[in-house]
Amino acid sequence: MRKLIYISFLIISWPLVAQDLYIPSGAEFTISDGAEVAVGTDLLNNGRLEVKEGGSFICMGNITNVGFFINNGQLDMYQNWANAGTFNTSQGEMIFSGDGEQQFASSYLPISSLVIHKSGTVQFNADSIKITEGLHFIDGVLTTDNSTRFIVESGAEITHEPGSESYYEGVITSRGTGYRIFPVGNKGYYGTLSFLEMQGSGNSTEIDVSLIHDPIAATAGSDLIGVSDHNRWKIQLNKGEISESIIQIDFTEEDLESFTNPNNIRHKFNTPVIAVADSIQGEYSSLGIESLYDTDSVSFGIITSGESASFERGASRYFGIALAPTIDPKGEIFFPNVFAPAASDKRNQTYKVFGELIANSPFQIKIYNRFSTLVYQADTFEEANQIGWNGVNEAGKEEETGLFYVFVQYAYAYEPEKINEYSGTIMLKR
Repeated sequence: MRKLIYISFLIISWPLVAQDLYIPSGAEFTISDGAEVAVGTDLLNNGRLEVKEGGSFICMGNITNVGFFINNGQLDMYQNWANAGTFNTSQGEMIFSGDGEQQFASSYLPISSLVIHKSGTVQFNADSIKITEGLHFIDGVLTTDNSTRFIVESGAEITHEPGSESYYEGVITSRGTGYRIFPVGNKGYYGTLSFLEMQGSGNSTEIDVSLIHDPIAATAGSDLIGVSDHNRWKIQLNKGEISESIIQIDFTEEDLESFTNPNNIRHKFNTPVIAVADSIQGEYSSLGIESLYDTDSVSFGIITSGESASFERGASRYFGIALAPTIDPKGEIFFPNVFAPAASDKRNQTYKVFGELIANSPFQIKIYNRFSTLVYQADTFEEANQIGWNGVNEAGKEEETGLFYVFVQYAYAYEPEKINEYSGTIMLKR
């Protein structure tokens, strides 16, 4: 049997379950601390409905508010909302649950806490939405129309379940610094960009964060093999300052195998990195990598930059997932085979040893001429790498063009007790 509750004046302090709920003009309906009211189908409010702090109101059907609706507790909605009256949830929590699509229509709307916990999409139609304490993405997609300004205040926390496909489709305007997380999407594609301890001017800092999904080719800088064409995260600094911040991106559906504009860089090893540019089609440079996990190293993962990003007020920066050459994680060492003291390129004027993860000591290099005379020696990797041999022997005279013999003993920094040996030749050209 269907129940219709018609209210004139009622304060609820215990659990109540009803089918339809109608509150006529002049009537008051209050849900007090500890009370829960669940409505099985629709709510029509022409009077005054108030959910006190600690109270809970659940509506499985549509809500139409023509009167006054004050939510200082918890409001859980499963269907659509239409508002032609006064609605205030600046001190309360709104939860969108259930299946399918939901519509929420209102004007300017300050919300203390908003929870997206459903399958499907929640469409907000409002001039402006302001989150003051919490924005929580669990399941489902939150969207607004193009004219809506979606603001997250400095004191509000944004949370996102790892691996969740829940996000906001549009531009988030965020105020404040510190740890900030932004699950954003575009055209059904999504990814979460986070600022890890953003340094700046505090509450006066304001940024716009969005995701752009267009197969727009990017230019890979000299330190990159290529940049994925799929998604870019746009950050625009509107107000205040951001001096620096480490960036983390939870990415999906990228492509680090097929690049539109690849660089022909010789490399044995490579790694995904976060890259940044000043325009979406500009030249991207690497911010490196500090960590990468939950990944296939090609299309999805959670990556943290090794370097901080900086921002200029009024300007935008674009972040993407790129591929960069890297060293063997076990370390490597390289011995050139020719140098010329008179070369126009200063880098080729001396003979130096190059390497990564090489211990500064123990280390020794000796170079002999064709007469077996010692012409150069060094006892630290730093000297051989930073200064090197300029072609002048230990007697202070220039050696002539010819072949020289190199003998090196070195160790890796993580295994200094194990001595490795190298012998080879180099050509000095005058």
